[in-house]
Amino acid sequence: MCKKIFMSEEIVLERKKDDGYLYKLEIERAEYPENPFDDDYMLMNFKAYHKDYILGNCLDKFKDRTEFLRFINNNDCFVMKVDLYEHSGIALNLYSFEEEDKWGWDNGLVGYAFCTKKEYEEKTEDINNSNWKEKAKNIFEKEMYDYQKYVNGEVYNIYECKYKECPYCKTQSIVETECLGEFYDDYLEDNLNYLENGEEWKKLIPLQCA
Repeated sequence: MCKKIFMSEEIVLERKKDDGYLYKLEIERAEYPENPFDDDYMLMNFKAYHKDYILGNCLDKFKDRTEFLRFINNNDCFVMKVDLYEHSGIALNLYSFEEEDKWGWDNGLVGYAFCTKKEYEEKTEDINNSNWKEKAKNIFEKEMYDYQKYVNGEVYNIYECKYKECPYCKTQSIVETECLGEFYDDYLEDNLNYLENGEEWKKLIPLQCA
């Protein structure tokens, strides 16, 4: 048996190798998580207008909604409205551009998610598809979900830590640490299962845990 503790920011898997060292997979909340918009793979652009939060990737574009609307009217674009709901965290929800703006005491229209047809074709290599806007919508929903995780700090690193154990007092001291990746909390278990079954971890001897 291998010891697993998910979402505890503690040891999630530990095994002993025949070199005498103890190896542990550990999770830790990412102190400086990577902004999804820093990656070229993102299709969605997000222009937000909020007095308290810096959101999205169009910080220096479209100083007001009039300028933004002029842009989408002059380009072949797919656009969705973004609603921000704030209650012990930030929830960002997409809805149709044609729907009426949503307003409430703790939520309201905060901006727009959009891409041009040219951007869609360049990012997806899906050329001349008459259904491109529906496909873009599906991509937006996944990307906004991940961006929301980033905004709320729900991002974790998985580390492989190498420990040396004192044969007399059994005190463990860390020898080496390697970061294996950064993951949103929803994907931690899948990634840990993948790492557990990887070639390097297959070579380790499982510790017997109660």
